Amino acid sequence: MRNSVFVLMFLLSLFSCKKEFEGEYNSGNYPETFMVVDSIFRNGEIRYTTTVEAHWWGTIESGYIKGFEVSTDNMATWTFTAKQNGTFVLTLPIGSDTANIPLFVRAVSDKGLTDPTPASLIYPIRNSMPSINFIGDDTNRTSSFPALWLSWIIKDDDGPADIDYIELALNDTVSNKITLPSSVVNTTLVGEKNGLNFTGDFIVYNNPQKILFGQKLSGILYNDSNTILIRAVDKSGGKSDWDVLRLYIRKPGNGLLFISDYTGSSRTRALNFYKSRIQNLGSAYSAYDIVQSSARELPTDNFALTKTFEYFNRIVWITNNYIQSLRTAQLTTSSFFTNGGKMFLALEFISSERSNDDPAFSFTPIKELVNSGDRLLKMKMGDKIIPYDLSWPSLKASEPIDYAIPFFTHTTSSGLYAYDSLATAQLTSTGLGNSFPWTGQSNVLSKRINTQSGKTDMVVLTVPMYLMNGDNNADDFFQKIVLNELQF
Repeated sequence: MRNSVFVLMFLLSLFSCKKEFEGEYNSGNYPETFMVVDSIFRNGEIRYTTTVEAHWWGTIESGYIKGFEVSTDNMATWTFTAKQNGTFVLTLPIGSDTANIPLFVRAVSDKGLTDPTPASLIYPIRNSMPSINFIGDDTNRTSSFPALWLSWIIKDDDGPADIDYIELALNDTVSNKITLPSSVVNTTLVGEKNGLNFTGDFIVYNNPQKILFGQKLSGILYNDSNTILIRAVDKSGGKSDWDVLRLYIRKPGNGLLFISDYTGSSRTRALNFYKSRIQNLGSAYSAYDIVQSSARELPTDNFALTKTFEYFNRIVWITNNYIQSLRTAQLTTSSFFTNGGKMFLALEFISSERSNDDPAFSFTPIKELVNSGDRLLKMKMGDKIIPYDLSWPSLKASEPIDYAIPFFTHTTSSGLYAYDSLATAQLTSTGLGNSFPWTGQSNVLSKRINTQSGKTDMVVLTVPMYLMNGDNNADDFFQKIVLNELQF
């Protein structure tokens, strides 16, 4: 009879959908506690991982059961629950691969009395080694400035709660190593500067909160290959293999950064044109840094990219992917400009499809692009860009330009910035089988002025300058922009 009762209670506890114990009245003072299973026999690989499940119930002769207390540390501490089941992470002794760990449960009565003889079940468990791997597009890069965004994923059959901490190392797993909390899944490493000099240390941030960790990661090898290593350590002392990321870390040069964010057949032509313009500025500008593909050479994380731009005070940014470039610049250059940075932004349009008032324009001198309806605005070979300042040279189109897009310049100061137009273009309106000179708004070059300093900090051009060298005077025009106006 007793065996039948036990089996009945066992089945009820297994198949009941009850989440919390509802209580039953009996006639005693102290409650009694029972585990669904009283013993487990497992050896070797069939031992449980450190994450286990347990089921229990309780009885009392007088009053009712209001809940249970569970201990996983040999009854040193207890945790209350109103449930009759739970999932727990058991801790192996440090250095042990296997152990038999007891889990204790005691019922609690409505009077607050606890079972003086808690029920227990010994779990034969084994440790499963964790694994950790770098993930994300940034891990595919082979070269980077010293502002890195690192992300990783940890796996552990014993569950995420079994991870104790993470070790991150640079070039040396003994001397140059720091520990991170197990909850951290990505970080930004920023090369530290002391004045104009780099110290050789990374400042470590916890993303996405951008919180500084108190420790630095030492041992950066500038203009050289670096090895970044990471591993996870679980609460039993089990350590994953090191995952390795090899990266050439570039030391920023003279503060001038050239970004070529071009795609398609015009990429090489635009890149070489502007490289020549920068080199022709003179030897003082020859040590500039170049990014030939923002997707491959710059961080995908906005915070890491912001920190990258802080290494520079002058940027020449050319693009035929204007929306993506503008949105990226808008989100990541605030501190660059706050620190006195200057930017020349050259946009090329390669399609009639565009957003004339995209919010990405809001940080530039562009209020909105001109809407020409169903007609296209073009420049014929020989058409000119004509500056308002007569001391500037005019540029002549060396070949036709299919998408020459003028814009309206902001006319009202934003408080921090004022704006002004610098040049117009000779444009032709085409469509419906005819063409004629465009007489509407034709501004293609404008500037943004910092009202606190009174100096220009951004110039934007919306016609491809590499197609505007018909008079071989593009160097003069470029120098007017970056030397006279932006004071590079």
